[in-house]
Amino acid sequence: MTTKKLLLQEINSMSEIELIETLNIIRSVKQKKSKYLPKSQITEETEDWENFCFNNLNECYGDDEPEYSLESIKEYNPEAKFTQQDTNNY
Repeated sequence: MTTKKLLLQEINSMSEIELIETLNIIRSVKQKKSKYLPKSQITEETEDWENFCFNNLNECYGDDEPEYSLESIKEYNPEAKFTQQDTNNY
């Protein structure tokens, strides 16, 4: 199974909050990659680590992980970088 298919399989099983977190992780990884690692320096090892991270992302969440809504946030984090598009469903 390709990495893309594995990602799509995981994405289809995620809650909205998990999707938002995943989107932010992906954006962060892409930003860091483009900022700090030019394409000419991407190695097979780098790609292996990236694939490992994405393939094991769902392991961060337990089967009994509760669903959190934005309303459950008790303290605002001004450093959070959610766009309006990320929060349209809330």
